[in-house]
Amino acid sequence: MNRTNQISVIVPTYNRAHILSETLNSVLAQTYSNLECIVVDDGSTDNTEEIVNSFSLKDKRVKFYKRPGNYPKGANACRQYGYKISSGRYINWLDSDDVFALDKLELQIEKLLKDKGKVCVANGEFFNTTIGDSPNDLWAKNLGEKNTSQSLILQKTRWATGALLWDKSAVSVEFWDTELQGGQEWLFHILSAINIKQEDFVFIREPLLYIRNSNDSITRDNVLVFRYNNYLNARVLLLNYLFEEDKRTFNTYFKAIGMYSLKYIKYLIKSGSYLIVLKFLKIIFTASFIKSIKFSFGALVFKAINKDYFLKQTFKKQRLYVLSKEWARHGKNSGYQRIINYFKIPLVVSKGFRLPYKLVQLLKNKTNILNYRGETVVKELVILFNIFRSKKIHVLYGDMDYYFLHYIKKFPFNIRKNTLVATFHHPTYELERRLNYNKEKVLGALDKIIVMGPNQTPFFKLYTNAEIRFIPHGINTNQENDFKPVVRQNQILLVGTSHRDHKRNIEIMEKLSQKATITFVIIMFEEYANQYAQFNNAILLTHNVSDKDLYYYYKTSKGLLMSLKDCTASNAILEAMVYKCPLIINDVGAVKDYIPESSGVPVFSTDNIKGTLEYIEKLIKDEEYLNKIVFNQKSLVEKYNWNIIAEETEDFIYWNKN
Repeated sequence: MNRTNQISVIVPTYNRAHILSETLNSVLAQTYSNLECIVVDDGSTDNTEEIVNSFSLKDKRVKFYKRPGNYPKGANACRQYGYKISSGRYINWLDSDDVFALDKLELQIEKLLKDKGKVCVANGEFFNTTIGDSPNDLWAKNLGEKNTSQSLILQKTRWATGALLWDKSAVSVEFWDTELQGGQEWLFHILSAINIKQEDFVFIREPLLYIRNSNDSITRDNVLVFRYNNYLNARVLLLNYLFEEDKRTFNTYFKAIGMYSLKYIKYLIKSGSYLIVLKFLKIIFTASFIKSIKFSFGALVFKAINKDYFLKQTFKKQRLYVLSKEWARHGKNSGYQRIINYFKIPLVVSKGFRLPYKLVQLLKNKTNILNYRGETVVKELVILFNIFRSKKIHVLYGDMDYYFLHYIKKFPFNIRKNTLVATFHHPTYELERRLNYNKEKVLGALDKIIVMGPNQTPFFKLYTNAEIRFIPHGINTNQENDFKPVVRQNQILLVGTSHRDHKRNIEIMEKLSQKATITFVIIMFEEYANQYAQFNNAILLTHNVSDKDLYYYYKTSKGLLMSLKDCTASNAILEAMVYKCPLIINDVGAVKDYIPESSGVPVFSTDNIKGTLEYIEKLIKDEEYLNKIVFNQKSLVEKYNWNIIAEETEDFIYWNKN
């Protein structure tokens, strides 16, 4: 047999003779045929051996082995033994009740070779009696394509064992812990992910494995004490591993792992099964004597009166101090400050109090920041002088509201550990204009920076070593349901002033007015709107435009004309997508980070006036084409749902980079 790129499929089994044939048939039917199928029996008492041997007689790729006596009983030992005797370059462990999709191995090995990966992760799909009978019942909503180890540890994703194809060089087979009979896949995947580079993972989002949804599956065991003991033990083993190998990572995830373990801890305490709970207490004691006292007291209280408040306090997250504000230019649904309504963590929103006016003005002027408000002085000082509490702080508008908090890294404000995070909204040229302070000193105090567009990152790298991440602006994608359908008019909408290229807008409007009967609705502050006063076919709205009015114009227009000089995030871009108004936009700044080419929404080069005009004319004349663009935008905007953005932001603030 050709050993080049050979795949070893390893199938541990125990008393599955009645369904094993379907599993083996799915392996042998693979469109990728360079494989061996190693079945390792864990001491079955049914006719498993007879079934497998019948396959071996027909196809030499199938091999039957019994778990040796020097290996402990259990699927993990069978997996380890199968790996030891395998000869393939690639490994695929497969549970004996699951079924491969016909082209699973072919698609995955092509992906690994093309992207030079080490592990290919695909999704799985449950089935009841026949494959395909539950097409929407997927194993995982996402596969953890970003920050893979973190996604697994925080239980934001999970992998089905048989859905992964491994390059043998990436396998640490000892991570299949033979002590466990539950939670072993979870532990194996996490320990493996911690020890593999992020770029070595490649992903196929489609389901390539069919997972039997049956009561005799080990993963469906109803004996909760047995199951929860194993699940909790898996978490003890993970914490022990992290503590020994990387205390920084241990400290990062300790509270989260503890919080996710409470379900098992409480059930085992109620059931009087204390052994693994005591093992968990031991690792808590190793990490923190104070936390071990809290946990012990909480466990006693829970046992006595069935209340878990004190148990939760052991693992509770730090509160997040938020410095925010309202903007007159934002409606009730717009603005980055809406993110705080979607955080799932305890918040303290900083509020000001009155200080002498002259003092406030003196401090305000010291910042040299454009649009820095007097009320922000007090909000910063309130957080700054709370010196006896360890804090995580998020300044929502770092380019306008952040200055005095940089002193939090100096004595006496640093007597407790604090994490300082700020989000910046403006493109580089505007940041240079706004931030007229000592940038190395002020920006250098930040631990983490959220940018609204990747085009901001080079600017910050000049002044700080903070961890920088692009996390997009969000929007409430459900708000469109609040408004009734309306008929579109032959009109084009222009909204907003930030970074707008009014000269380009005017050129497009002049040429379009010569070709079509069209109305322009212009919603801007008066000093900007006056530039468009020359157009007889323009309606200028400069004040008192309500949310309801704004969204009405989005929905009745055949396009939103946005000529930009530069761009990071834009409320108007997101609003147009939600309110089904086709975007007419040019490629500057971070536009294509929000509207990638794959979205099917056109983005034009700034000098391509002709292409832009042809696109607008098509939107005006072709309703089917307009609806196609609207559909593409609506599909795209779901990734900017505030729930998704808030969760990613929360993770970035709370979890350290591995």
